[in-house]
Amino acid sequence: MKKIYRILVAAGILLAMIPVSAMADPVTEFDEDVMAQENTYFEQLDEQQIYATDGPPDDASQKKVGLRGIWGYAGDNESDGYFGARITRRNRVGIFNGLYNTTGNESKTRIVGIMRHGYFNGRIITEDCGKCPVTGLYKIDRENQLFKLRWMAPHGNGWAVARILLPKQ
Repeated sequence: MKKIYRILVAAGILLAMIPVSAMADPVTEFDEDVMAQENTYFEQLDEQQIYATDGPPDDASQKKVGLRGIWGYAGDNESDGYFGARITRRNRVGIFNGLYNTTGNESKTRIVGIMRHGYFNGRIITEDCGKCPVTGLYKIDRENQLFKLRWMAPHGNGWAVARILLPKQ
């Protein structure tokens, strides 16, 4: 009986450590060259696609913020593509609606999700109606107007950095 109990305790500890080990990858500083490249990626994004509305009509209480940035896989400091998004605030929750693309323009894919309390939970929606879950932790730097995201998906994990585009008033 003691042996079974010890095995169950060891299995419980291992299961508890899986999420911790997945997020244990240290946050790396991004090169100035990578951040300088984002201007070329920004020009390639189509503003109509970023700000296209999929939901109900806007009302005055909703706040919108746009994002344009680059993303990459964990372990390398080079970007693998660019993305653009619109975040709409509804009922204390941020609704993330955007597009991401690879550097060579091979594929353009939608990404939607919910943001709250530093956590992002969403889905990648491909052209053939496939859905892939994606989750992560985000941080907003209000001083420098930057959005930073550490994401995880079944096929890998990585980072994303974007400039916050405030609406013109």
